[in-house]
Amino acid sequence: MEEETVHRLETEDQQGNAPRKKSTLRRSKEEVAMLRDLAGDNLPVAAPAAEEVIVEPGTPAAPIRIPPALFVLAGAGFVLLLGLGIFLSLGGRNRDRLERQQIAARESLRTTEQELEEARAIVDSLTTALEKYTTATTIEEKLEVARHPERVAPFMRDFYSKHKMEPLSGVTLTSQYTLPIESRSFVVLTGSFPDGNSRVYLAEVDNERKVTIDWESDVCYQPVDLTEFIERKETKPTDLRVFANPDNFYVYEFSDSEKYQCIKLTFRDSDEFLFGYIERDNPDHNRLFKQFQASRSTGSIRPEPLLVSVRFLEGGRSERGVLIEEYIAPRWAYVDEFEDEE
Repeated sequence: MEEETVHRLETEDQQGNAPRKKSTLRRSKEEVAMLRDLAGDNLPVAAPAAEEVIVEPGTPAAPIRIPPALFVLAGAGFVLLLGLGIFLSLGGRNRDRLERQQIAARESLRTTEQELEEARAIVDSLTTALEKYTTATTIEEKLEVARHPERVAPFMRDFYSKHKMEPLSGVTLTSQYTLPIESRSFVVLTGSFPDGNSRVYLAEVDNERKVTIDWESDVCYQPVDLTEFIERKETKPTDLRVFANPDNFYVYEFSDSEKYQCIKLTFRDSDEFLFGYIERDNPDHNRLFKQFQASRSTGSIRPEPLLVSVRFLEGGRSERGVLIEEYIAPRWAYVDEFEDEE
């Protein structure tokens, strides 16, 4: 029988500086055969590798294996935390911006509400003034809501001495829009009546929301009788409310088309007409034709309502040719600047 040989490692005192040795455990062949006889066929046959076990002292333990999925989860968690931090940081900024936007929106809404309230108040004032103007039965009542009451009072008395005042009841304000005339802002009102008729009025609203109606443009007031003015060939400058359209009729004292621009003048509620001539070097010539161009740019081909000052030339042969001395205003209303100059 071969004896089991055991190589034991020396103690640290015995080995000194000698290198460590491996310890080996072997069983003799006879001992293995004896054990097989005792156990019969039930004795497992050991793998050859199990016959020799090598133990090396001081060998470190095998490293712990971390599943790759754990690394993925850890990375995802880090990204999530980083994103959460960024979100919270930006979220704070977004909240500040949102608060500022909400404050601005509330201010805008408050402004809009104020504007709407002011617009409603103005519409109410326009409606009240229009009702009072159209239902007036006396000159005094009409003057209460008329523009420039002191100036137009004698014109009203002159006009209604020849024309009957006809009050109109049941007016409904169906539309209104602003219309700038020179440096003033007017409001064009459309009033509808129970009989189905409609009329247009020119109104002005001051800073205190007081509404006044331009009576002169309403009745198209003329300071003279047109037929008499033409028959007498009045040489005194006279302000007339006309419909104007450029023309090419040059005759007699106004035959020089390089010096004059011809404009045909017609009138409301009258068959009379005149040919007005404005000198091309008159500063009002450019103003007048800018008005025509502005109207044509909108596609309108209708004559323009204008307020002009005209007169016949002394000794002139033209029956209906007048000199346009001044282009006072578009439409038929005086503006305050012109009134101050008078």
